[in-house]
Amino acid sequence: MELIRVDSICDHPAELEHEEDGVIMEPPFYGALDGFSEPYSYLNPPRPFNDFTGGEMIVKTVKRNFLGANPALPIEAYLQLANAGIKKMLAAEELPVGNAGLMPGAVFAVAKVEVKTIKFIQGGDCLIVWHFADGKIDFTRNQAYGHVSHNLRTIEEILAKNSGNRKEMWVEFAPILSRRREQDINNPLSANNYAVLNSQPDIMKCWIAGEIPLRNLTTLLVFTDGFAHYEQTSPDKIAFLAAKLIDDYHRKRLASGQKETLNQMLAEKRAEAKTCIKLSYIDRDEAAAVALEFGDKEQKVKVSYFSRQELKSLCPA
Repeated sequence: MELIRVDSICDHPAELEHEEDGVIMEPPFYGALDGFSEPYSYLNPPRPFNDFTGGEMIVKTVKRNFLGANPALPIEAYLQLANAGIKKMLAAEELPVGNAGLMPGAVFAVAKVEVKTIKFIQGGDCLIVWHFADGKIDFTRNQAYGHVSHNLRTIEEILAKNSGNRKEMWVEFAPILSRRREQDINNPLSANNYAVLNSQPDIMKCWIAGEIPLRNLTTLLVFTDGFAHYEQTSPDKIAFLAAKLIDDYHRKRLASGQKETLNQMLAEKRAEAKTCIKLSYIDRDEAAAVALEFGDKEQKVKVSYFSRQELKSLCPA
């Protein structure tokens, strides 16, 4: 199989002041990034980095390290370079390097297309889903699901007792979030550990690395958490999410040709989100995604779709 098409989307809602999602499009490296600031509230605002947030600066630093990437080098080399660059940036701003609860960071998923395989490294809740011509679908797991779910429950409790005042919620929740990040981020000893690019060397002990054979591979999607319904990234629902994303992607590609496939998927996701009650850190998420399609010049790949009944069977009751 050969890489025959690449598409991407990086959508920042107009109401958000900052852009903390990003994509990597430096062949043969493709990925998605989701930056975040240190925990803060209106009483303790985040430190600005020349009019950017810490999350924005980290995403910019990571992307800069992949510019003009040497295809002979592994993903690990570029992530380590990016982590070193982040450490230098944070130290220059006199931020407390070493404490994940007081630093900005970025979760990530990066894939490298090689001759016979795709190698990937993923950290946090950026995810990868892929599909083979025989219908098999696989995916990475959401490392941060336990951590984020714990936080969302706490947010719900705080909002319930302060009449839904989100501004005041952050005053109480920010120090709690700081302690939990310090406990879980890049800490292989934590049950809810997950990998984050924030300068800490133990990231390598927490990230997920894998390899996907190119033989019969048709589609690979890399995306940030804003591209999918977060509750569907739980361990018991992610198989359904992966199947639905692949199914939606193929159907929309067939209907629209090469135009706006990822945009249509995101628009549909956001329309669905408006009809349900949702707890989150913010009202409307950023989203970034990259789609890679593969084919064989000598044999046209027949894409297999799921029936709605098959999709339903993948979703737990």
